[in-house]
This record gives sequence, C-alpha cells and structure tokens, in this order.
Amino acid sequence: MTSRSEWRRRWAVIAGVVTALAVAGCDRGGGSAAPSASAAAVDLSPVPAPAGLIAEVHAPKPDDLWARARELIGGPALLMPSTFPLLVGTLLGLPPTAAVDVDGAIAAHAALVDLEGEIAWVAGVHVRSGAELVAKLSLGADARYDARADTASGVQVLVPRPGRAATGFALGVVGNYLLAGPSERALVHAGPFVARTLPRAPARSESLVALLREPALRGVVAPAVRREWQARRGALDTLARGQQAAKGAPDFAEPAAALAAAGELAADAAAWLESTTEVAIALEPRAEYAEVRVVATPAASGAAHDAVQAMVVGDTAPLLRLPAASALAVLWRSRPDAADASAWITRLRRLFGERLSEQDAATLEPLLRPWFGARGDHAAWALLADEQAPGLVGVVATTDSAAASAAFRGVPRVAAVRALASPLERWAGLRRVRHATLNGAPPLGRFERVTVTLGAPPGATPPASGPKERSYELGWVAAKPEEGYAALGPVVEPLLRAVHGAASGASPALGADSPARAVLGRVGHPVVLALFVRPARVGLGTSDAPSLITLGRSAEGAAVLRIEVARETLGVAARLALRR
Repeated sequence: MTSRSEWRRRWAVIAGVVTALAVAGCDRGGGSAAPSASAAAVDLSPVPAPAGLIAEVHAPKPDDLWARARELIGGPALLMPSTFPLLVGTLLGLPPTAAVDVDGAIAAHAALVDLEGEIAWVAGVHVRSGAELVAKLSLGADARYDARADTASGVQVLVPRPGRAATGFALGVVGNYLLAGPSERALVHAGPFVARTLPRAPARSESLVALLREPALRGVVAPAVRREWQARRGALDTLARGQQAAKGAPDFAEPAAALAAAGELAADAAAWLESTTEVAIALEPRAEYAEVRVVATPAASGAAHDAVQAMVVGDTAPLLRLPAASALAVLWRSRPDAADASAWITRLRRLFGERLSEQDAATLEPLLRPWFGARGDHAAWALLADEQAPGLVGVVATTDSAAASAAFRGVPRVAAVRALASPLERWAGLRRVRHATLNGAPPLGRFERVTVTLGAPPGATPPASGPKERSYELGWVAAKPEEGYAALGPVVEPLLRAVHGAASGASPALGADSPARAVLGRVGHPVVLALFVRPARVGLGTSDAPSLITLGRSAEGAAVLRIEVARETLGVAARLALRR
C-alpha cells in the first residue's frame, strides 16, 4: 500500500514538475535559447507536435518562479528546497552531484497529451550538460540508473536499477534537457517535442503559462467533452430513474428533460471549444496574492465568438455599494428582455413535462413578465454573516422599480402553481407563502415582504422540541425608479436597512474598505460576473484578506477568466493539502 508520505511526494512531483518546471525557452538573459547542438550526437531539430497534444506549458524563468511561489505560499512551502535545482533533485530523487546540474535560469517546458484515452504529461528542465548528467546517473557501481537509447525517439531513457531508484516516474535525457513523465511510453511519445521544439517557441512574458491551441481544442479537447458526456449520460439516466421509481414523482425536473438540458450544455461547450483559436492559462505569483488568468481567443465567427460578443459587461462598481460586512458578494450582468418570460415558461414546460399544465403555464407567464420587463442589466448580491442579522441582500438595477414591486407581490401566486409547490412540499416541507406590504421607519419606508413557512417534509420526523415550523422572509423596497433593494433571511427588515444604508451612503459599504477596493481595482477588464469572498467570514481560515473571481471580455474580444487568491488563503490551502 502506498504510504501517505509517498502520495504527498507524488502530488508534489505532479504540481512541481508539471507546473513549476514547465515550458518556454530563454537564455540566461531572458531571451529565447535553442537546444545546444553540442549536447549529444543526436538530431535536435524541431519535431512536430505529438499525436494527442492537449497543451504546452512554458516557465521562462523557473528559478524566479519557484522563489516567488515559495515565498508567497509561506508556511509548509518554506520547508521545501529553497532553490529550483534542489527542488527538482528532491522531487526526482537525484543525487546531489546530479541536482546541481539543473539550470533554473533557462526555461523549463512541459506537454500534456492524450495517449489513447490516458492523460499523460512530460516535463523538461534544462541541465548544463545532458551527456554529463547521463554519465553521473548511469556509470559506476553505485549508479542508480542504466542508460538505454530509444532509437526511434532519440530519448536516452534512464532505467532504474533494482532497489536504487524508485520515484514512480520515468526519466530520460534529450540534448540538454532532463525529462520526467509518468511512464516511458509518455516520455518517448512527447519528450522530443518538449526538448527539441518547445525551447524554440516565441518567448512568453508570463511566469507560467499553459497554451491550448486550435488543433488541440478542435481535435482532442472538444471530442473528449462529447465522449465524457456520452459515457456519463447512461449512468445518470439509470440513477435518476431508480430514484424516481423509489420516490414516485420526480422532486423537480423530469429526468429525461434534465438530461437533455445537460446534454445541450455539453454540446454548447464542445462547440465553443471548436470555435476557439487559443486558450492561455497563466499563473503569476505576486507579493500578496496569486493571479490566474485564462484568456480564450475566439475565431472570427462561431459559437465562441457569438457567446463572447453577447456578454453584457461593465465595471465592478455595484459591488462597492454592498454593506461593508459582506462575507461573500456576487455581481451578475445580463441583457434585460421582457420576452425572457416566454423563454422561461418554455424551459419550465420542458423540465416539468405534463406536470406543468396549460393552465399553470398561462398563470405563470403574466406573473413572470412584469419582472423580466422591469429588471435592469445587473444585480449585486451579498451574504451577511452578522449574527444579529444574517442573510442575503441585493442591489438590483431596474427599468421600473414600481413594476418590480408589483411582480414581487405575485410571488405567492407563483408558489401556488402545483408543478412548483408539490416538490417543495415533499422536499422542503413547504406549508404556506404569504405577502404583506409594510411601512418601515425612515429612511426605509414602504417595503414588500413575502413569508415562506416550512415544516417537516412528509414522512420526516418532526423535531422533538422547539417550534414545529420555521419561517424565512423575502423583502423588496423600490428605492428609486432605476434601482431596488432585496433581502432574504429569518427577519428581513434589518437586512433591508443594512443594504439601504450601504447603497445610499448612510452606512459603511465595501467601497470604504481598502482591501476590497484594491482587489476590485486590479481586475483590468469589464466583467459579466464577479465573485468576491472574505474566506474567514465563510469559515475558510482566519484571514479577512479578500479573494476574487471575474469573468469578462478583453478589449481584443477574448473571454477572460481571472482568479485572485490572497496570500493567507494560499497558506491555509497548502496546510490543508499536506494534512490530507
């Protein structure tokens, strides 16, 4: 059985070699460096991409990358080797005399490939002399390896001697590159590309970048998405039908309709990938945070182009008007359209099948249409973890907040539709939904409140003590014609006061918080979606330093996903990973 320490070591190799060691050639001054022709008596000219290539990875300055990553993560990372050559030597089990040959001033490279359905990787690090490294590792009575030339690929395969070397990874040398991979098969398949072709690629500015190019997206990744969905569809269908047979009617959606919707998403994802020319995934370790940026460049036409152009994008300013106590906040932008009500009715009819009758559909549409017609192009929501007033609050753009209020008053009638109410009664113990229009003390004023009362679901054992029912409230106040405030929680009025005060400037908002302003100010592109989180306030560690995820569109028309994780959160994640 593999020990816990061995598993940690293997994961460290995968993370360290496949990522930290990875790809893009530079000389000691930072420019591009081709393989040295004097490294060995083998052909070192570029070779075509290997069959099944998924991604190529480039780390122009691995010494610098490891130093910054180690300092940023801190904690457990500071116990790891302090330099890149020592890291490689430790992870690959090299003797000290060989580890010193690793040259972290020249780019490291890697490739990710699909070997007939098996995902494999090969990483390459530059050494001062490939021939000398092979000699150090394979000559002498105490050598850990035997060297064997694979004539078809030109890889000098280092075969472990029994009891001398057991890292769990295949090693080899091409020119002045030491190669590592999960198997010899992977090594000879992709190693020449890593050592002979990738060092000649144009220099990249990112500290670490993985590139998925059009041939891989179209020929490998998109077909894999389709195959994966087909492989899972049958099992999901069997599971859903088994649960339905045990329970009777479905909880919510008809299984066939839900699977069809999921299948459409998989098909859309594959079409998006097929019409994308490049996906670049870059990692930058900064002084106080790590930044991951994924840039997907669409073709001039196709599904990806249409999806990116359809994005409704803007700045992150709405998040700054949420209460300063926000533990988690989300901003979403979309194009308002009253016709969306009909589209939603169509989707609901597909999901619920015959359980959503013609009469129910006719009841729902006029209730939904005022909301879709009144909503604006964005909404910002926040989770307040305050013990005095926990719940969700939102600042919602509207085109007519009075019409939105009217739509809110129709919530009880929506909840009364049997196709919606029946599964809520069985699943959540829904008892009743009631509306009231109330007058709060200034400055809140008139607001709408919907109270949802839940009890024990049928067949469940009621609590032995305490109340048999529990209630949750939804609230809405039409603050101004173009904006309303919403809330959800056990008691809604203090939540509405909190969001009203923050959005109007009467009480502290996120905009008054320097770390929040800083993280939101670093986005660098207009967004369609933003997720802001303070880890400590949602039970993830003790740091209040915020992290952020955004999705948007660049000035060049590419889709951009950006993830910023605070230094303290990375340290917590590293400690948790080691414990496991």
